[in-house]
Amino acid sequence: MLKISGLLFVFFLSSFLVNYRIMKTQIIKIPSYLIGFIFFILCLPLVTKPNSWEIALSLFLITYTYLELVTMPFVKSIKKKVFNTGFLMGLVLLINPHFYIFYFLLLSALIYYYKFNFRYIIIQFIGLIYPLIIYYIVSKKNPISINKDSTALLNDLTLFSHNVVFIIIIGFVLLLSFKELYENYYKKSIAAKKAFNILSGMFIFILTISILTDSAKFIHLLILPITILISNYLIYLKHKKFRTFLLGLLLMTIMLKFL
Repeated sequence: MLKISGLLFVFFLSSFLVNYRIMKTQIIKIPSYLIGFIFFILCLPLVTKPNSWEIALSLFLITYTYLELVTMPFVKSIKKKVFNTGFLMGLVLLINPHFYIFYFLLLSALIYYYKFNFRYIIIQFIGLIYPLIIYYIVSKKNPISINKDSTALLNDLTLFSHNVVFIIIIGFVLLLSFKELYENYYKKSIAAKKAFNILSGMFIFILTISILTDSAKFIHLLILPITILISNYLIYLKHKKFRTFLLGLLLMTIMLKFL
C-alpha cells in the first residue's frame, strides 16, 4: 500500500508540474486542469507494472527535462535552464543507463533554440556528469545498489496486443489531435510552436525507437506527448458533449483493461 501511495504521489507531482508549466507559459492559452487530469489517468496503469519506481521516476525526470527546454524562451537565465536539462538527464542515467539516447534530443533542442555553441554544450555536459560524479564518489565510500535490469521493465511491444481497444481509442483521438494542431498551428505563438514541434519530435523519436528495437522500455514516456497533444485538442474543442464522451471513453477503457 505504501508503494502504491508513493507511486501515485510521483505521478500526481508529474501531472501537476505539466499542468502548471503549460498554463504558466501559455503553450496552451486556455486555463484548464484537463492536462494534469489526463496525464495522471494515463499513468495509473503503470502502478502495476514491473519496475514501477523506475518507470515513475524516469517519466518524471524526462517530463521535467522537456518543460525546462520549452520554457527557455520565457527566462533570462538560459544557462541555468541548459544546466538543468543536463542535470536531469544525468539523474535519468543513474536510474537506467539505456536512456543515454535521449541526450541526443537535448543536443537537438539546443540546435533548434539556436543555443548550439561551445559554451552551452559544456554547461549542459557539466550538468550531465554532475550527478554521475556525486554518485561515483558516494558509492566509493558506501556502495549503492541501483537496479539496472531494464529487461524487467517492459520487455517488448507484444504486451500491447492484449490492449487493442485502448490502442485504437488513443490512436483515434491522437489523429484528431494532430489534425487540430495542423489546422490551427498558425494561431500559436512562436514559443508554443517550438514547444509542440519538440513534443512531436519526441513522440516520433520514442515511437520509432520502440518499433525498431521491439522494446517497450521507453514506451511509457509517450504519456507526455500524448497528454499535451490530446489536451490541446480537447481544450479547444467546441463540442463539450463530444469532449466529455471522449474523456469518459478513455477513462472507462483504462479502468476495464489495465486496473
